[in-house]
Amino acid sequence: MDDGFGMVIPAGALAASTRIEIHRLAQPPKFAKGPAYRVEPVGLLLTTPAQVTVPVVASDLPPNTQQVLHGYASPSGVEETYEPVSTTTSPDDVMSFEVSELGYYTSGSPFPHVIAAGEDYPRRITTDATHVYWSSSGNLQRKLDYGNDGVVVRAPIGGGLVEVLTTPQPDPVGVAVNDQHVYWVNGGDGALWEGEGSGGAVMRLPKAGGTPEKLSDEAFPQAIALDATHVYWSDAENDEIRRMPLDGGAVTVLASNQGDPRYLALSDTDVFYTTGEMGVVARVPKTGGVPAVLSSEGGKTTAITVSAGYVYWTNEMSGAVRRVSAYGGTPITIRQATRPTALVVNGSQLYFTDLTESNLYKMSVTGGMATILATDQALPWDVKFHAGTNQLILASAGKYDFEGELARVALP
Repeated sequence: MDDGFGMVIPAGALAASTRIEIHRLAQPPKFAKGPAYRVEPVGLLLTTPAQVTVPVVASDLPPNTQQVLHGYASPSGVEETYEPVSTTTSPDDVMSFEVSELGYYTSGSPFPHVIAAGEDYPRRITTDATHVYWSSSGNLQRKLDYGNDGVVVRAPIGGGLVEVLTTPQPDPVGVAVNDQHVYWVNGGDGALWEGEGSGGAVMRLPKAGGTPEKLSDEAFPQAIALDATHVYWSDAENDEIRRMPLDGGAVTVLASNQGDPRYLALSDTDVFYTTGEMGVVARVPKTGGVPAVLSSEGGKTTAITVSAGYVYWTNEMSGAVRRVSAYGGTPITIRQATRPTALVVNGSQLYFTDLTESNLYKMSVTGGMATILATDQALPWDVKFHAGTNQLILASAGKYDFEGELARVALP
């Protein structure tokens, strides 16, 4: 065709003389980065692969960015049935790949496989070997049948039955799991974003089911993390980092006067945390002590993770993804983004989302070129790496109105 599409069928690839027709689709799938085509008779098998060439529409990318693109083929033209058949970065204006069956073809960006759709504001996520767990924090714009509360939910990593694990909870936020229990923190009812209201708590529930158990009454807890013996959380109203034994008991204040801590991460010996609009990144020993400030850059420090002796965090106000040695040094910016929101490290790669750009990225932990792994993600709020399946698990809030989803992105 004169728009760049072509198909070369080798001699002898057809079992009999066959009329081949090519049609450009009026509506390509939403992930496509160029036109889509149907080659008839759809489903006809070739004894020798044919070479397909599809046009690619160039994207305007942020600086120092490249995009993964696939050639896609589908036996039906249904979006969920398209499978990648080739991969390229920094493509020319066409892509070529081999196919052994006539059907539907296009080029496009990788798209996540949906685990659960139609979710109401999935906010924070965690995983175990088989499931993804998330907090659904309710909806401030439209009252739910059970009020303005949320729930804790899980679904199999591969997709399947979505289970609501809890009764309605007053604004569940952070969530964590171990072998026996699901833990979470409730932000509480009332003027949630100002830290005023009631019902804040540290909670848990057996994975096998049962009644939610309150481990501690709290003011405005936001983040939660576990190790083998304790549960840790941030209290954004009292400006404290706290911990208690996994089965409940005495609450220990590890750090106070910390200025609105919202996110935290654990190493073997320390708790690392960010302080929101105070713009501070700090650590404190798990047993308590004097906090050490690792960065006091201002802005709005948010998501944080620690890996291989380095701390990584996002600054939503400045748009920077930053890192520093876990025990002091000069912080550096490894990526200037727009509104980076969540991040996770696996090995030498850092993965992060950008709330404004609506993209999921990967890059080296030391910086450099960033690669877009998924585009058009509506409010990508959180991301986790799942080692068992070598996939990223992504939570997108949608428009906060039952349009959120949980999805997975396979890594090479």
